[in-house]
Amino acid sequence: MNKTKVKLIDKTYISEKYGQDKDGYTKVRIDRAINDFIKDKKVIDIKYQTNMTSIVWGGVDDDRYLVTALVIYEVDREEESVTEA
Repeated sequence: MNKTKVKLIDKTYISEKYGQDKDGYTKVRIDRAINDFIKDKKVIDIKYQTNMTSIVWGGVDDDRYLVTALVIYEVDREEESVTEA
């Protein structure tokens, strides 16, 4: 019998002028983090959410993006007991 588990993966991206590439991403993309995590998992679903925060203070402005992915996947109960031991 399989067991359903979830994993929350999140990355904070800063505004374009502070270290992002031309596509608007920081050097570590959330896609890469998800792919590294799921390569040996049976994925049921992945849910994405993005929140943006902007501030302006004394002539300094900044945008931050929090991108979150909730990965829902299955594991074998036998496999789980071996990895958690």
